Amino acid sequence: MPVITTYVSKAQANIPAIGIDNLRATLEMTRYLLGLGHTRFGTIANLPSANDRSRARLEGIHKALAEAGIHLQPSQIVRADHSLAQGRSALRQLMNDHPDITAVICTTDTLAIGAMAEAPKMGWRVPQHLSITGFDDVELSSQVDPPLTTISVPAAEIGRGAADYLINAISGVRAPKSVAFPIA
Repeated sequence: MPVITTYVSKAQANIPAIGIDNLRATLEMTRYLLGLGHTRFGTIANLPSANDRSRARLEGIHKALAEAGIHLQPSQIVRADHSLAQGRSALRQLMNDHPDITAVICTTDTLAIGAMAEAPKMGWRVPQHLSITGFDDVELSSQVDPPLTTISVPAAEIGRGAADYLINAISGVRAPKSVAFPIA
């Protein structure tokens, strides 16, 4: 029976994949924030053990910061479950421990939106005092004020591509093992 993994761009264990390069996406987001002049970072990360996408996102953050000579302390990385409430509490923990942080990179939009909701309660204005970024470009990300800076994942294209791959595989048509969509 044909199978394909989605939301990752590299085949693993001989299982085809279609999606984006999660590491590269956060690497580029972190470089963007570095380009804005940020040097003090924190991360709110959803890192369930079975989620290779979130681990790759955190790795991209680390890689970009290392290139800039910046290394995060363990207390600058707050692990959180995928919820608005967790994003809020993670920001509170992060900023209480490191009030000098000027940029917070979240591995999901849900965590970022929770953090954005908590920031004003702590006296931080986004983006004037604190930049917060997300990942996924969920519909709500453009509705918060200010709109969330996020990485867009072409979910519909990934879904169509996965369906096409499976139809072709069932029909005996060969297809590439790995398909990477550009990030935006």
